Amino acid sequence: MKYISREAFKNADSITSIVIPNTVESVDYNSFAYCDNLQSITFGNGITEIANCVCSFCPRLKNVILGDSVTSIGYHAFANCDSLLSITIPATMTSIDMGGINNVSLLEIHFLSNTPPIASAQYESPFNPQATLYIPCGSLIAYSAAYNFAVNTVSFVEEYNNNLNVTTADSTTGTIEVLTTPDCTYPNAVIYGRPNIGYMFDHWSDSNTQNPRFLEQIYDTTIVGFLF
Repeated sequence: MKYISREAFKNADSITSIVIPNTVESVDYNSFAYCDNLQSITFGNGITEIANCVCSFCPRLKNVILGDSVTSIGYHAFANCDSLLSITIPATMTSIDMGGINNVSLLEIHFLSNTPPIASAQYESPFNPQATLYIPCGSLIAYSAAYNFAVNTVSFVEEYNNNLNVTTADSTTGTIEVLTTPDCTYPNAVIYGRPNIGYMFDHWSDSNTQNPRFLEQIYDTTIVGFLF
């Protein structure tokens, strides 16, 4: 199946969770609107556009995951989803109809792109006045300019979005600790392989042997520590 038709599951109150596979390329208008018991929906990576009113008036919807290929959100896509408190806008997003998130319950909107998605201007301010817009480090000027209609009604907070994942190859030999966590002010980290009694640190998965180890400018990095 590559296409979910218009109003296909409208008013389907028996549905509580939906995972749309990556093979689906299009979800049409009102496909999941008025699903009173829908709590979670995941859009697969095959979908590039979130249609108008796709999940509007789903009062129990709490969790929305947008795929990494989504470029736009349509009008009233998640409007009046009163339990939806947070949403993450992927870095692929280029445009967003502010009516799509015209939802008074949203308290956190996380933007992952350094370039603000183009916003419709049909609403003076579509955001909950108590909402916080979390934006990438160094992008405050760009977002404040792009969403100047909201600068006096919401808070903008820069957050560090790059992930640092550290683990040990064998948990019986020891643990890996992050001694310094990267943030917008200091985008570096210090990690340490702490061996259990009878073991010693040997090397990291990229052959580096420093321990503790300083990592500069983290960009979605995964490090494995080997202790023997």
